[in-house]
Amino acid sequence: QKLNEQELNEKGFMIYQKDGREFKLPKKYFKEREAIRQKEILPKIKSPVLIIHGDKDNTVPLGQSKRAMQFLSKKSKLEIIKNGNHKLENKLNVVISKSINWFKKYLAPK
Repeated sequence: QKLNEQELNEKGFMIYQKDGREFKLPKKYFKEREAIRQKEILPKIKSPVLIIHGDKDNTVPLGQSKRAMQFLSKKSKLEIIKNGNHKLENKLNVVISKSINWFKKYLAPK
């Protein structure tokens, strides 16, 4: 669903419908999202980060995760899940496996 700027400006919020559910998103929500500056925030994270993103995500563009990678540590990794939607509920086995492997690599006692 696209941003309805007219509704947002007139009412101060926008009704967003997704998967049979309805959300009331205030104008502040969109201003806060615009204010997030990956280039300023992400380099402060020194530990390796695993981002898991579905290639069929219609909520958060894959490009956001790809851009984030340029600001994270070199050990960070972006796992793109083929045919994965935003919730990745249809790919939980893959997500769990990749997460466990990541945790073993970076959290296991040495």
